[in-house]
Amino acid sequence: MIYSQSPNKRLIEQINPWLIQFEFLGKTGTSALHMAYAWYEKDRAYTWQRYLETSALLDSMRLINHTLNQKAQPKGVKVGSRVVYPFILELFHQTGRNLLSTSEKPASEININEPVVCTNIDQLKEQPLIFEDNTAGFVPLLEVVKVQPGQYFGIGWEKEKEAESFIF
Repeated sequence: MIYSQSPNKRLIEQINPWLIQFEFLGKTGTSALHMAYAWYEKDRAYTWQRYLETSALLDSMRLINHTLNQKAQPKGVKVGSRVVYPFILELFHQTGRNLLSTSEKPASEININEPVVCTNIDQLKEQPLIFEDNTAGFVPLLEVVKVQPGQYFGIGWEKEKEAESFIF
């Protein structure tokens, strides 16, 4: 609709990565919700089908971020990065744990080597993490985090990882 009805074709060209990413975010969210509902209905086969579809859509979103979203502007190109995308990732990871669980090993004990926050700073304890490829980070905050003496923050994994850089 935006493509066909906008009189400003140059603007559409400039924000095209944002529009594509937003479309994929919607498709991924819809797929993830169908996946969760299938799990709720105890339909394991359909849950797997939607899990694989959600995985493919998340891969498409990563590809767009690494190819089309390389410009620093416009800032809005990172759509849904504060709430919706972390929610979809958590739903995806939890469903993956559920699918891998057995009567001997519950989902809460399934480790899929995703990063966890290690901190004693209240502002960061519940802050979602984004993990793509070999990059991990906090979802951008809308406030300043003040680190007092004796406070710390970090990101940990089950398997050993080697950091190449840190960006603050």
